[in-house]
Amino acid sequence: TVEAMDAEEIIDGRRCAVFEFEHRRVTEEGAGEEEVIKGKAWLEADSGVPVRVEYTEDPLPKRVKKMTTSVSYKYDSPDSLFVKSVNVRATGGFLFIKKHFRMDMTFGDYWHKPDNEPEADGAVEPADAD
Repeated sequence: TVEAMDAEEIIDGRRCAVFEFEHRRVTEEGAGEEEVIKGKAWLEADSGVPVRVEYTEDPLPKRVKKMTTSVSYKYDSPDSLFVKSVNVRATGGFLFIKKHFRMDMTFGDYWHKPDNEPEADGAVEPADAD
């Protein structure tokens, strides 16, 4: 399910509409067990292009008390959407031991492969016949 919120926020200099979402699916391992992903999505108000998505999963992995994943996107034009970064924050523990986990991945140096450029093995993709 997706629900539009009444708020607009500025993310990375872009005016964004905020949406809450919930996605349910049956897990493959469990016989009929359900996995739920809940979160928020920030879409650029004018174009609808995603700017950021934050979510958490239910159920969480064993011994994990809280976990949030955030994915930020970058684009220069409507046909060039890239993942800019992925950040994961988690807290968990066992008995009296409590741990905090943080993972930050930043992606960059994307390049566009021109049509008919040779593949790594030297093969050339055939051109579409119109």
